[in-house]
Amino acid sequence: MTYLSVTLLLDGLRRFLCGEERSYRSAAVDPSFSLAFTRTGDGSVETTYQGALVDRSPAEAVAAAVHAAAKRFAGEHLPLLPADDAGREDLEHALAEFERFLKQAG
Repeated sequence: MTYLSVTLLLDGLRRFLCGEERSYRSAAVDPSFSLAFTRTGDGSVETTYQGALVDRSPAEAVAAAVHAAAKRFAGEHLPLLPADDAGREDLEHALAEFERFLKQAG
């Protein structure tokens, strides 16, 4: 479940940061855990959990932090899955797409 949740977060956050939407909620696979990302007037992104502010940072910093955490997770946990596992393939693809996004944005 965690592999799928990280994949959903990467894909959803990338689309949010590329688009014009004012907010994005990542409910992950388990809806009991949900992060909300909201653009502010100055271009920052506020991250909240259950309505409580967790972070307010420039969009680039949010993207970099999520990417770094996802890469750490993948580096630690993907080797535990078979090479042809669908969850592994999805996460590897989401990471590659997010990395392309970061290069284009930077």
